[in-house]
Amino acid sequence: MAGVKRAFFLAIISVISVAFLLAQEIPREHHEVVVRLKLLDVIVTDADGNFIPDLLRDDFQVFEDGRLRPIESVELVTLKNREDILAKYPGEAAQQELKARKRIHVLFDCLNTDAITLRRARGELSRLVLNLVEEGFELKLLALHPKKGLEVLCDFSSDKEHLNEIVSALEGNLTPLFLSAEKTSNPEQASDFSLRLQWQDLLQKSLSSLLQLIPMIKETPGRKTVLLITSGFPEKESLPYLDSEKAGGGLITQIDKLKFFDPFGLTRNSTYPEFLEEVAHLANFNLITFYGIQLGQVEEVESNFALSYLSKKTGGAYFRGADAFSLGEKVIKRDNSRYYEIAYVPASQEEDGKFHQVKVKCKRKGARVHFRDGYVEYEEEDLANRRLASAFLAPDFYQDISFEAATEARPAGSDHFILQGKLHLPLEQFKKEDKMVEKLTFFIGINEMNQEKVHLGQQEIDLSEDLRQGKKYLIYEFTTTRLKLKPGRYGVVITLTCKDGRTGTRHLWIEIPDKRGTS
Repeated sequence: MAGVKRAFFLAIISVISVAFLLAQEIPREHHEVVVRLKLLDVIVTDADGNFIPDLLRDDFQVFEDGRLRPIESVELVTLKNREDILAKYPGEAAQQELKARKRIHVLFDCLNTDAITLRRARGELSRLVLNLVEEGFELKLLALHPKKGLEVLCDFSSDKEHLNEIVSALEGNLTPLFLSAEKTSNPEQASDFSLRLQWQDLLQKSLSSLLQLIPMIKETPGRKTVLLITSGFPEKESLPYLDSEKAGGGLITQIDKLKFFDPFGLTRNSTYPEFLEEVAHLANFNLITFYGIQLGQVEEVESNFALSYLSKKTGGAYFRGADAFSLGEKVIKRDNSRYYEIAYVPASQEEDGKFHQVKVKCKRKGARVHFRDGYVEYEEEDLANRRLASAFLAPDFYQDISFEAATEARPAGSDHFILQGKLHLPLEQFKKEDKMVEKLTFFIGINEMNQEKVHLGQQEIDLSEDLRQGKKYLIYEFTTTRLKLKPGRYGVVITLTCKDGRTGTRHLWIEIPDKRGTS
């Protein structure tokens, strides 16, 4: 099986196509013009931070890449709590209205937050959660763990007792705190390669978890908000380097040059800033907004670049210091109760794969506008590649295609193995009234986690003959090429995709035995 290099999933502001039928003077002659529109969710406040609710289309200006663009429509969207909707709308009508209810994803970062800091903040965290529920919000609680990774603690809920129990049980990272470059008196300790690798591991786990989070919540109806509560991701001061030529033997920081594990070619140079930018692009494509609250002793809290960057790029806000919780609560309640949705005509009517900067202005005197900073216009092939890579990263959330899978590793020479496996694929799911799905893309990835390496392979599965014969299922067997694998446990991800966008993924484990000492 040939190895392939795949791009990651990226995302930004959603696109809709609207067909306008233009009437002509001559009867029976019609011309269909397709106009692509971009959607922007915008918050507008006065100088005191109060939402301005009476703005019209003529009050706004949208600039793309510095050029003024035509605005098609401006709508004020008001989100409601579940009880008010059920009281006002009966039956099925309520189900439609419930899509635009007040909901927030709350992500507790237990990876970058030490146990003491998190324990001290539990009281404020509980008050914040209960106050949001009191205001009519439903909360979905998630946590980022050092070992478990990204975990859903509960689905959307307004049960105060249940939510409070979850918050009270949160545990921070028990790993001893790392020494920063500024606080380290021993240069040899600060320049220790293992220390740098630990910080790199923290950053990579943090950003990878955010990339996993976004596919989980991108289909959430209404305003998609993530409240990230953390002590902050590792910063430049946290990554010491010893460079005698550049710093005369002193400590310098080079986090901008830090390389990340990027098997899918997500970024051009696999650097930390590029990964952070990738998260922002992905969030904006799916209309997801980040808000950040930074934990820690007030006198020690400094601005965290990652939190500030994500919130600014996605149109959210970032809070730190003594008033972080009170100000954060106020702004989050405001921004997730009402907002303006602007549909405008972009400069390009075709996907060009480029980043387009967006700026929104309001003509109302004293008005302050909060918006996303732009979007990347991806071609369909790019989006398909990113969906595939997304499924590899977060397989549990891609279950559109039903199938069963099994695989095992078999020796193929010294330190080499081949993987053999089998798929059981029900065919009824590919039969449609208008057109059958005749081909699938089969993708396999073997994650060599300890070595930061992924073996990738791809094939095409032709279903046409089996479908024409009316078979109920297909048994598909596969064998990889020889792979050099060390003894240990490996994660295997098998993904099936079809042209209509459906994706199904299964996550398996294989054990590579240690053949030393065996006869």
